[in-house]
Amino acid sequence: MSSLLGNERLDDARSSFTMTRDPAVDALIAEMLVSLRQDIAALSPGPGLTGVFLGGGYGRGDGGVLERGGRRLPYNDLDFFVFSDGLNRKSRGSLDASLAGLAETWSARLGIEVDFAPVRELSTLSSMPVTLMFQELRVGHVLVWGDGRALERIPVCAAQDLPALEGLRLLLNRGTGLLLAERRLAEKRDDDASRDFIWRNLHKCALGCGDALLIMSHSYDYSLNRREADLVAWARRYWPGVRGEQLAEHYRRAAAFKAQPHGDSLRAASELLPVLRQLWQASLERGMELSGSPATGQDGQGLRRALAAVGGRQRWWINWLQNVAYGLSGGVGTGCFMPPQCWLLLTLTGILNGELGPCWVSDGGLDWYFRRWQRFN
Repeated sequence: MSSLLGNERLDDARSSFTMTRDPAVDALIAEMLVSLRQDIAALSPGPGLTGVFLGGGYGRGDGGVLERGGRRLPYNDLDFFVFSDGLNRKSRGSLDASLAGLAETWSARLGIEVDFAPVRELSTLSSMPVTLMFQELRVGHVLVWGDGRALERIPVCAAQDLPALEGLRLLLNRGTGLLLAERRLAEKRDDDASRDFIWRNLHKCALGCGDALLIMSHSYDYSLNRREADLVAWARRYWPGVRGEQLAEHYRRAAAFKAQPHGDSLRAASELLPVLRQLWQASLERGMELSGSPATGQDGQGLRRALAAVGGRQRWWINWLQNVAYGLSGGVGTGCFMPPQCWLLLTLTGILNGELGPCWVSDGGLDWYFRRWQRFN
């Protein structure tokens, strides 16, 4: 299995894909990757396909292990990143379609989601904005096909220097997951799939709150083990009091769930959800303070001003066009140049706080929000 592992894996994860170093799941994934490499070769992709990498939790060595029916199985999605050199748009689209077929086959075979990101040209990597997703791919990956040096084109960013926008993006995505869990709870379907969906999103919200605050205080680490170990001390320094202690405890529980998923009852989930909703809101407010732009005022304008300051004006002309095109901003006033994710955070805050009201929800407001979130998450 070591021949498949990337050169920049974290800690002692070189010999394992999982947080618990589970030999059964490690062997299953390693065998899958060998077969997948053969499947990719059968596509005859030619020299234009430069590299295929396993990223995500299993690529970093912190994937989960699910026990079911006496067997230990992978739990998380298998996320693959694909890079090309010199392929035109039509050729990349054709390769995307072929890989989507492989993803469907392997998803059915493994019982978990297998996903290939759209093919990305190597020439675009050096100029793309710094994102948490690509930085974590850079430091934690498994080479499946091609040349591992492809990822060297990703600009290097130390974990402590990640932009605050990446913390806001985490809060946006994990807060949306909280909203989705709330909607699923309202359906009152007590089955395995519903319980798993709800508990997974609740725990991801807790992890997201902690990780966002670590980013926004320039304290992030690319190792989940180190983040978990250091969070109690971080809370004492940056968020002393009940909220900081609460964050550290829920983060610890969420990390344990990530390693070995285990659901509880829907009743327990319904009791935890409002606690996490309050923690999410408090984390957003604390994150703005740590970034030097506290949200002052009670009319929503304070949060908008703070988000505009923290979100920055990089690619401001693209932000402006997207905000207008998707109906997020009228194109003038405070925040018209801030990233769409900041506008969506404003909307999400109103949803979770109940400020937008039932009429907005019943008139299709949630559908409007989810469509734009899927575009910009």
